[in-house]
This record gives sequence, structure tokens and C-alpha cells, in this order.
Amino acid sequence: MIFILLVSSINQLAILISKKNVFIRKGNKRRNRKQSITTTTTTTTTTTTTTTTTTTTTTTTTTTTTTNDSNNNTNTTTTITNKLCID
Repeated sequence: MIFILLVSSINQLAILISKKNVFIRKGNKRRNRKQSITTTTTTTTTTTTTTTTTTTTTTTTTTTTTTNDSNNNTNTTTTITNKLCID
């Protein structure tokens, strides 16, 4: 009778230890399954720069005309011509 109780107690103890080990293993598995999520965001910025060069040329022509009338009066006429060229 004592032998049976002793064997039974040892079996119960073994079952408890076994269950505790299973729980610990399951707990470790849960901890080991933690996953980290990494999110990578890539931003591409394209900048287009357009440079326009404008050449402006201005040509000025001045024409002066002097005339004398019959009374010996001098008349002066000045004509200014501007030519604007944009390239």
C-alpha cells in the first residue's frame, strides 16, 4: 500500500513537472514568435529646372535734318528710330 502511494505520488509529481515544462515551453514559443514589423518609406523627388536665356538687342538710329527756308530760318528735324530685337 505504501509502495502504491509512493509510486502514485511520484507519478503525480512527474505529471506536474511535465505539465509545468510544457507550459514553460509554450510560453517561450509565444515569446519567440514576436515579430517586428519594419516599414520602409521611399520618397523620390524629381526637380526639373528650366533656364531660359533671352538676348535683347536694341538698335537706335538718329537722323537729323536741317533745312533753311527763304527767310534764312533754320529748321531742324530730328527722327529717332528704335529697333528692338529679342532672341
